[in-house]
Amino acid sequence: MSTYVIGDIHGCYNELILLIKKINFNPNKDKIICAGDIVNKGYNNLDCILYLMDIDAKVTLGNHDLLLLQLLNSPNKSTLKHNLHDILNHEKAEKINQWLINQELVIYLDEFDTTIVHAGIHPSWTKRDYLEYAALVKQNISTIKFNKNAISKKTSNKIDFYTNCFTRMRLLEDNLDLDLENIKLDTKLTPWFELYKQKETIVFGHWSFLRGKTTNKKTINIDTGCVYNDKLTCIRLEDLKKFYVESHSS
Repeated sequence: MSTYVIGDIHGCYNELILLIKKINFNPNKDKIICAGDIVNKGYNNLDCILYLMDIDAKVTLGNHDLLLLQLLNSPNKSTLKHNLHDILNHEKAEKINQWLINQELVIYLDEFDTTIVHAGIHPSWTKRDYLEYAALVKQNISTIKFNKNAISKKTSNKIDFYTNCFTRMRLLEDNLDLDLENIKLDTKLTPWFELYKQKETIVFGHWSFLRGKTTNKKTINIDTGCVYNDKLTCIRLEDLKKFYVESHSS
């Protein structure tokens, strides 16, 4: 039995199927976990999500998955751009909604001492902290909306801050506040993973600019920008071997 974690799919269905075939996935014994952003931006969101449901994949929700949840639960209350109409207008939209609601923000696998999350783990948190915070976010998951002002752990909007850490965090200010504007490495800002000190390994996506590389061997990035005409990557946790397929997006 093998456990595979797949990076940001973003609706790239053909690449997902090619990757599944490349790893010789056996649904009777292997496990698939997706590190978030399974939909949006790509060309076939509906088939992606239905396939992942069919193989009983698990997901650590990303910011684009939260957008889909927002649209499914409050369809007239978002002005954010998306190409999720194939899901929103489908007869199984409510079934998809319930499946997403039952997914996680963080998955910790004791047998590998590894945590899967979409964006990252705030360096001030212990494992006990972030598992508790992820549970709190999950309790409110169907009503959460992006709050760009929830960037400090001192904020009164704790749930929004936790959500931003799990689904949007990349760079940090000197005081460990989140910078949600920049994506490129900047000498004035610090990538969260450079400050991460816990013993468990973190596998994350969200940051295609990294091209799958970090400066901390306890953190593994697997977002390699498939939707931006690069690669779709997964990692096998038993031996940390990476597999990838080239993008066929136009």
